[in-house]
Amino acid sequence: MIRRPPRSTLSSSSAASDVYKRQEQQHQLMTPAKCEPIEAVCAAASRTAQDQDASMIVVLTETSDAPRLMAKYRPSVPIVAACSCSAVARRCALLRGVIPIVVPWKDADSDFSRIEISKVIDHTLRKVRRMKIAKRGRAIVVHDSDIMDGQEMTDWVMRMLDVHPKPNVMSSMDYP
Repeated sequence: MIRRPPRSTLSSSSAASDVYKRQEQQHQLMTPAKCEPIEAVCAAASRTAQDQDASMIVVLTETSDAPRLMAKYRPSVPIVAACSCSAVARRCALLRGVIPIVVPWKDADSDFSRIEISKVIDHTLRKVRRMKIAKRGRAIVVHDSDIMDGQEMTDWVMRMLDVHPKPNVMSSMDYP
């Protein structure tokens, strides 16, 4: 006689796989067959956040295009848009699931005398911890490799960072 697990165990694992299959189908339907690189990057970041069980997605933006496309994929985690100015932050505030944070890396009187992406990311993560958006876990960070060129995601970088309580302690893996 073969012993079968209780029905509740079978139904819960089956339900979890059904949810994953539905999410997969939904993601494939939303991503066009041929799309611009910025949309492909945003779709990949959204999917990576889901697969890696990230606590948030951080997008460095100059134009609000990347957070808009990221919101299109409706990730289950908050999207933190690190904006270069308040006008971009106001545009991002209108998007579903996007939390804008102004990090004035373009201002002449800012703390960023020399623009370093790691400083901008560190500053953003400190603000995120202060706002209690995420205290621990992983963050998927998407940014343009040249954040001063005025173009969004022409040459992109996606990182996975472990967010720790201390601002200067991070480990990262770069995915060019």
